[in-house]
Amino acid sequence: MIQREKKKTGQPGARLPDPLVDQKQALVELTSIAEGRTKLSLGRFFDLGLFFAAQKTKQGKEIEECESSILQIYEGFSEAERVRFFSMLYDRFADNYDQHMGEETGHFKAMKTVLEFAGPFIRRPLLDITCGTGELLLHTLRLMEIDGALRKRQIRRSMIGLPTGHDGIIIANEISGKILDKAYSKLPDDWVAFTMLNALELPVNWQFKTIFCSQTMHIISEEDKTRLVRSMHRTLSPGGMAIVIEEDPFLISPSSSIEGIELFLRAVAKPITKSALIGYFGSAGFRNTGISATSPIDSKHVMGLHIFEKN
Repeated sequence: MIQREKKKTGQPGARLPDPLVDQKQALVELTSIAEGRTKLSLGRFFDLGLFFAAQKTKQGKEIEECESSILQIYEGFSEAERVRFFSMLYDRFADNYDQHMGEETGHFKAMKTVLEFAGPFIRRPLLDITCGTGELLLHTLRLMEIDGALRKRQIRRSMIGLPTGHDGIIIANEISGKILDKAYSKLPDDWVAFTMLNALELPVNWQFKTIFCSQTMHIISEEDKTRLVRSMHRTLSPGGMAIVIEEDPFLISPSSSIEGIELFLRAVAKPITKSALIGYFGSAGFRNTGISATSPIDSKHVMGLHIFEKN
């Protein structure tokens, strides 16, 4: 059992963690946390993994043992710890996210290409359940010919229900504050609101005609995949559309921008096949519309789009 580190309250004489020296030390400490011999601190957990990744080791016994320990620790997390883990993970990736997804790989281009096929099915109110830096929503505004550069409507962290009188609102939701700040800087339209809520437990009084879920299913646990799809079903109005974009198969495209978190992604990612994706949505009460599209990311994998309708 993984021990949780209690929050320090400024006790005098509290010893700081030893500085990291080499990969062997980082691996020993990760293993100790995984086996429950050392208390878990998410901050220290990230420091260990990032230090290990910075040594440029990509394969071999040590890297396999490191990934195994990271996965063992992650699988022992509570839901609150998983939420905080991903928030911290993407906070650390925020400054490099667009460079990796856009300039260094073909992710953004492929996502925008497949989204073109969903244009006729996009209606407001719309929720992007994991909006990232807002690139997909920015393209959506162009598809919907919404280009007014008016004031932003910023509703963050404390939003309980949809603003009244705005049936056409678009909500950008993200778990990482730093990633959401990037989206906020890109989306100037008056209809966009910004929230930081757990996508697995959205407010029950929310009702949307369209929900986007992009590049999310592959990174969460099997249990959370089920909960996310059910959360989307609850939050869609009858006849509403879930527009899902996932790469197939999931691969980590190597780039200098992702090196800091690549180790964590490789360890915890749970790739999902097309048939499994359809199965999750069917089990939650969605009808598969049969509408799909793909666009190459590179020579090894594609971006895929699927559209599901709430029965």
